[in-house]
Amino acid sequence: MDTSDAAFYAENSTLQSVHVHRIMEQHLRWEREDRVLDVGCGTGRTTQYIAQRGVKSVVGIDLSPDFIRYTEENKRNRNVSFCVADIQRSSDLQPAWRQSFDKAVSFYVLHLIKDKKLALENISACLKPDGRLLMIVPT
Repeated sequence: MDTSDAAFYAENSTLQSVHVHRIMEQHLRWEREDRVLDVGCGTGRTTQYIAQRGVKSVVGIDLSPDFIRYTEENKRNRNVSFCVADIQRSSDLQPAWRQSFDKAVSFYVLHLIKDKKLALENISACLKPDGRLLMIVPT
């Protein structure tokens, strides 16, 4: 599958999204005041799904400007925002994100990241002290 073409990816990743959404429903309980970070949001399908669960806000970040542009053009929820950011670069993380998220999710992304330790440290830095992280990493 061509993962560099956002529209093509969006059209051909439905099965993966269904799987991810089932996993989230099994392992996370969404609260009205939740602020959620979606790391490696891709085309924003999961970000939009989380926004529809009644949370306060969701921020989706992705390394690809093309994917973020696609997400902005296809945004359906007011409580969603998207940003080009590399989770491996602390300087890419907005200061307001520090210790501000109740939950973070990242699905099928970590195996693509070179500096996994730094990425996890940066995700942790964005979570509130009692925040939760849910990831799926292929083995």
